[in-house]
Amino acid sequence: MKKALRAQLRQQRSQLSPAESWRYSQQVIAHLQQHPWWSAARQVFGYVSLTGEPDLRPLWTQAPTWGLPRRDGDRLVWHRWQAGLPLTESWLPEPYPDAPILTPQPGDLLLIPALAYDHRGYRLGYGGGYFDRLLAQPAWQGVYRVGVVFRAFLVPELPRDPWDQPVQAVCTEAGWWAIDPHASESRESNPPV
Repeated sequence: MKKALRAQLRQQRSQLSPAESWRYSQQVIAHLQQHPWWSAARQVFGYVSLTGEPDLRPLWTQAPTWGLPRRDGDRLVWHRWQAGLPLTESWLPEPYPDAPILTPQPGDLLLIPALAYDHRGYRLGYGGGYFDRLLAQPAWQGVYRVGVVFRAFLVPELPRDPWDQPVQAVCTEAGWWAIDPHASESRESNPPV
């Protein structure tokens, strides 16, 4: 079921024009920058966007410390990175292994891309399980987890497995979707106009 849904969402995402994607990305960035968690975070763990994901490159120079992930076997290792430093030239650009390693601290901010998120904060990723394994680790429990996705990919419900880990909020070009784990429905703090 997840495999077919991934294919469908990839197809849907491919229909976004580069201009639409960039415009929506700028709106996502504006919402991120206006949120108190952005200004309070000493470290922001981000990502290099794939086609159709919100592009956060303009933020790379604005966080006190910016971290990017590198795949190491079946886990993610986070490295300190700043604009201008080289990244690997694989299909998913990553920091080189000799870049300084970052350790998460309470109050840090983790921005997580996905194919889609649902109203309860669960994500449909690309099938590798990297973020679910990461979020299950005790060291990441104090980090504020924010899903980053375009509004069209925030859906009522996604299929999920017992090991899937939810985020605490989702940020889209329309605003923040605050996740309340105790409510039957979560809510948008800035509903779309």
